[in-house]
Amino acid sequence: ASAHHGGSAGAIARLKSVNRVQTGLLADLLTKLRTANLLNETLVVYGSDMSDGNIHLSENIPMLVCGAGADLRFGQDIVPTARRPLSDLYMELFPLLGVTSMTSFGSGVCRNTGQALGIRV
Repeated sequence: ASAHHGGSAGAIARLKSVNRVQTGLLADLLTKLRTANLLNETLVVYGSDMSDGNIHLSENIPMLVCGAGADLRFGQDIVPTARRPLSDLYMELFPLLGVTSMTSFGSGVCRNTGQALGIRV
C-alpha cells in the first residue's frame, strides 16, 4: 500500500523504510555470495515491477544488475531517452543464462522493443 503513496509524506516515509530494509538484505546477500566465492558465478537482478506505483508504470524501472558476467559492462547508469520496458533488460540477459532461442519477451506495453540497452559488452 505504501507504493500507492499519493504524495503522502507518511506513506513515502514508510516506502523509504521498506526500501532500506530490502537494500540491506540485498547487501547481505551480495556479501555472502562474495565471501563464498559465488558472486562471479551468480547474476543478481534487483529492482521493482513498477517505476511509479501510483500509476502502475512498468517502463524505465530502476534496476540493479550485479554479480557474474564478463560480458556485462558494470558501473554504468543507463538512462533511456524514451520509455523502455523491463523486457529489454531481460532480452539482453537471457543469452548470458544460456537462453539463445528467445527473439521477443513480454506482451502489450511490456513487450520488448528489440533495442539493446547497452549493458552487454
